[in-house]
Amino acid sequence: AQAQGFADIQAAFAQLQQSQTIVENPTTPQEFYSNARLYQIKGNTAEAVTAYEGYLQFNLEYIDPVQDYADLLKATEGISRAREIVSQRLSENPGSLVTDFVATAMLDSVDDRLSRYEALTSRAPEFGPAYLGLAQNIEVKLSEGGGFRALNEQLFGAYDKLRELETQQNFSRYY
Repeated sequence: AQAQGFADIQAAFAQLQQSQTIVENPTTPQEFYSNARLYQIKGNTAEAVTAYEGYLQFNLEYIDPVQDYADLLKATEGISRAREIVSQRLSENPGSLVTDFVATAMLDSVDDRLSRYEALTSRAPEFGPAYLGLAQNIEVKLSEGGGFRALNEQLFGAYDKLRELETQQNFSRYY
């Protein structure tokens, strides 16, 4: 059912994007997201932000729209303000795994990101993207040197869990 719902959303979004037309009074998440992308392409960032915020009211757990929104905020408002806005959204919807994931990715410190991704994997062990974030940040930590053996074991564990979760689409369904 989850996969079919996602397929329906994808199909509606693809149809909207092909038409390259702004929906005047959007009512669905696909229409808001399509408008956001089209406004962004046209350089109308204020309307793009508004459209993303319209999309976010549906509380769908797909990473790309939330990440696109955060990237637009970073480009227009700066990283500090973008963090504030995303953190506020997370405090309004603390159960959102996707918003937590995006907020974590925006942290400066690799140690802070690692800590938050570990907490996210503990809180939601079936949320595949958290394991990708964890693995990517372990790789950063490894490149800094030190703790090679323990970090390497943790890295392999994160990738193993990610592969295991993807067998049930507990990674790709969020994208």
